[in-house]
Amino acid sequence: MKHKGNIFFIDILKVIAIVLIIFFHTWYNLKKPIPREVGFVGVSLFFIISGYLLKIRYPRLKELSSKYFKKRYLKIAPPYYLSLILVAVLLGKQAASGNIIGNLISHFLFVDFLFLEYKYGIISPAWFLIPLIMLYLLYPYLNKYNSKYKWFFGAAFLLSLVIKFHEGTLASFSPFFFLGEFLFGMLLAQNRRKEAILISLFSILINPWMGLPFAIFFIFSMEKLKLPENRIIKFLSKQTLWLFLIHESILKVAIGRWKIHHLNTVYSLIILILSWSLIFYASKKITRRLIRN
Repeated sequence: MKHKGNIFFIDILKVIAIVLIIFFHTWYNLKKPIPREVGFVGVSLFFIISGYLLKIRYPRLKELSSKYFKKRYLKIAPPYYLSLILVAVLLGKQAASGNIIGNLISHFLFVDFLFLEYKYGIISPAWFLIPLIMLYLLYPYLNKYNSKYKWFFGAAFLLSLVIKFHEGTLASFSPFFFLGEFLFGMLLAQNRRKEAILISLFSILINPWMGLPFAIFFIFSMEKLKLPENRIIKFLSKQTLWLFLIHESILKVAIGRWKIHHLNTVYSLIILILSWSLIFYASKKITRRLIRN
């Protein structure tokens, strides 16, 4: 495995992915025509990136360990939990249906997908975190069998395609829906490029858009493609989870769809942005402290 440390092309891809997601949600909420596949490409890129980075950082991990999962969990949980509380308190029933406390608890436990009135509640784009957490749990075993059996990737990728075809959608709480993307990233981290690109071509049979994330990642990961580093890109890439969590509420308040306790749009937006800034600062401190312990 040739790549070590920070890889700048990953920073670029993370920024591209979050821009696609925010662009899709903005156009969608403005009721402008836009293919749902635009958002799918962004989400799909994040799953490829996750598989790639885990294989780079934990190449020999083949059993689930508390140390590994604690670090992955703590990268997500503090900002996610604080964000849920903030949106629930400031925006209430505008963002969440059903019982607010029940909604919060189900999201805290990552089981909101089990409840019709809670899934897609509070922070609707956060459905993405459920399959991501599940793939974090599955990673050691995927790594084990992918290393042991060369046919494993092909079989798992075909399973992912069958599930995509069966569900007929572009979003799913199932980790197996995005299993192909996750394993594609793992394979490229191993430099098994021919296998990765060959099997990923089958995704085009379901929807040509589904092949786009694989092509984008493959091109940017080419060693001959040397991209100059940029501080702004590196900074934004580190904030993609936050951008993911905050963009819906800021967007809907800005366009007048949501308000904070009957305040007008300007005051609602000011309070929301200041609140997000405080939560951002608090979460960074909490996460650092918890990871050190």
